[in-house]
Amino acid sequence: AVLTRDRADRSVPDTTLVRSAIRALRPVVDVIVIDLPRAVTDVRSELVAVSDLVLVVVTSDLRGVTSARPVVDSVRDHADVRVGVRRCHGDSLGPLDICEWLGLPLGVVLPHESGLSSSIDRGEAICGQRRSRLLAACRELMAGWN
Repeated sequence: AVLTRDRADRSVPDTTLVRSAIRALRPVVDVIVIDLPRAVTDVRSELVAVSDLVLVVVTSDLRGVTSARPVVDSVRDHADVRVGVRRCHGDSLGPLDICEWLGLPLGVVLPHESGLSSSIDRGEAICGQRRSRLLAACRELMAGWN
């Protein structure tokens, strides 16, 4: 299950509502992916606290790494925090350099997947695309995590 929200919506979700959603999903799905906001809120802090793995996704450029630093600092004390490096066109930093600078281990390298945004907009899941490099990276992350 994937829980996310509209990035344009700056309101903070109700803690009770989020807690109820997580409680309802846990018995019926193996993995819950939550797209957390960068800003530290009570909801985000609670979700990080109950997470088995926190993956900080960082684009592989200087701007992405510098904007990830405050997020990393706010979740660093969690038991299992890793970096997901999202490759982008014209990237200038390697995954291991990014991890060294952030002081976290590499969780996964997420390759650029052309057409991904369009597929998502059409409601198509990457799991239906057997040759998806992104799907292969996600499987690799899950295999190394379990």
